[in-house]
Amino acid sequence: AVRAQGDDYVNDNVLKYDDYIYKPGIRTVQFHEKSWEYAAPIIAMGRGEQLSFSFDDLQAENKQYSITFIHCNADWTPSNLMQGEYLNGFYDINILNFVFSMNTYQKYAHYEIDFPQQGLQFTKSGNYLLCVYLNGDHENIVISRRFMVYDEKVQMGASVRQTPGKAQFSKQQVDLTLSGVNYELSNPYRDLQVVLMQNNRWDNAVRDLQPTFVNGSQLVYSLDEKSSFNGGNEFRYFDCRSLRFLT
Repeated sequence: AVRAQGDDYVNDNVLKYDDYIYKPGIRTVQFHEKSWEYAAPIIAMGRGEQLSFSFDDLQAENKQYSITFIHCNADWTPSNLMQGEYLNGFYDINILNFVFSMNTYQKYAHYEIDFPQQGLQFTKSGNYLLCVYLNGDHENIVISRRFMVYDEKVQMGASVRQTPGKAQFSKQQVDLTLSGVNYELSNPYRDLQVVLMQNNRWDNAVRDLQPTFVNGSQLVYSLDEKSSFNGGNEFRYFDCRSLRFLT
C-alpha cells in the first residue's frame, strides 16, 4: 500500500521511502524471510537469516536488474549513515537468478534473489529500504521495498483482547509489555518508538504509542484506543456461555 505524501507520490521517477512500483509491467513482488513465504521481511542481525525477494517482468526480456540498500530512521527518512557504515562488502548486487515463463498465455520473466549473502552483510540494525534499479543506473528505479534488521535488546509480551465500548464487536485491541530493557532510556516517552502493524501493513500502522505504566525496566502499553484494529470477516462474535441456545 502506498500513502500519498505530496507531489512526489505522483512522480514515478522520484524515490519513495515506501513499498512502491515505479515501472509498468512489474507484477507479483514478493518479499519475506526466506524460511516462510508468508513471513514479514524482518531478520535478526548476525543469526544467518536471509530475506527472499522476487518479482515478475511482463516484458519477458533479459534485463540487468540490481539492488542496493538505504538505511533509514524510525520515521522512514534516510539516516545520515554512509553505506560503508551499515554494509560490509558490495553495496550493489546484480540479480542473476531469472527464468522465463513456459507455455503461459502471458509471457514474463521471473527474477529472484536472497540476501544477505557472501560478499554483503548488514552491520547495523534498523529500518532499511531495498531499491531495485535498471542497467546500473541508480536513477532508473524499478521497485522499492521496506524491511528491517533487528538486534533484540528487549523482551516483548503481547495479548489481543476485545475492544471495550461500542467497537467491541468490530475491533481488537493489542496490549504490549516490554521488559528487560538493557540500554539506558532517560525518557521512554520520548526516546522509545513503538509501531504496531497488522499483517505487515504499513498503511494502517499504529505509531506514537506511549507507555501506560513504567515500572523499572518494564514498560506497559495498555488502555490505548490507538492500538485497536478493525477485524475482517473472519473475526466474528462467538458466545459459548450456554449450549441450550443457538448463538
